[in-house]
Amino acid sequence: MLERIFGYIEGLPFAATVNVANDFRTFVRALDLDETQRELNRLAALGETSGLIGERIEALLSDRSDIRYENPHDASLATYLRVLFYNQSPLAARWALAVVDAPRLWWAEYVARTILKNVPSIAVSRAGSEITSSRDRELTDARLALLPNAGTATATSQTISLHVTKVEAE
Repeated sequence: MLERIFGYIEGLPFAATVNVANDFRTFVRALDLDETQRELNRLAALGETSGLIGERIEALLSDRSDIRYENPHDASLATYLRVLFYNQSPLAARWALAVVDAPRLWWAEYVARTILKNVPSIAVSRAGSEITSSRDRELTDARLALLPNAGTATATSQTISLHVTKVEAE
């Protein structure tokens, strides 16, 4: 069953569907509407797939694609990172560090930076200037979109803001 899910998420029809998004909220909405992605989220909630998702991220990052074009695994990597983060896997920050500097990524880099902004110990250990970028203001909304029950509790966004403020101050 996981092979079918991974195959679909790493395929062209999935990438074409979610890559029509012109902003991060639309991208996340497209992910949330995808039944296969929701199925992977349900399995990840059981805690048995995090290691396998990490293996897929590693394999996709090591795949050599044509440097003249966008990385063909951008949507897949973003999806896998979001699933790990959404399910509060401790592996989310580890794989976000691996993805954040990978070449020719857009959505995956955005998700990775969002994750790193929400993990203070990782953020402090990295050079602050590498994590902060011109996209920081946009990341506030992105953080909320990645979190479980986003937008249903104002305490969640306040907590995140406090953590980020503390990290940036250090």
